[in-house]
Amino acid sequence: MFQENLKDREVEPYTLHDLVAQKFVDRLKELTKDAEFFGADAVIATGQRTGDTATYEELEIIKNSTSLPVFVGSGVNKDNVAEILSIADGVIISSSLKRKEFGGMKLTPQDLMIL
Repeated sequence: MFQENLKDREVEPYTLHDLVAQKFVDRLKELTKDAEFFGADAVIATGQRTGDTATYEELEIIKNSTSLPVFVGSGVNKDNVAEILSIADGVIISSSLKRKEFGGMKLTPQDLMIL
């Protein structure tokens, strides 16, 4: 229905996508600035779900929108830590580095050496 309403108009195919993407970027910048305004000590970026990291693009937007330290709080692993730390000021050790022992989670020194 929505696309049918657009077909008679002279609209570029990606215009709506670009508009939504820009609104997301603007909102992310605003939320980051709000954290600083309201006295946060740092900004923690995460993905949408536990274990998901923010995208590199999102990290760049956040980092460029504040003077606060930026940490990534989810989704960090040995494969992405170097690139994440090229943007963020630090990471929060993620569950991907922990191993299950006796029903709980325990981080070993060998796991830390991976980073």
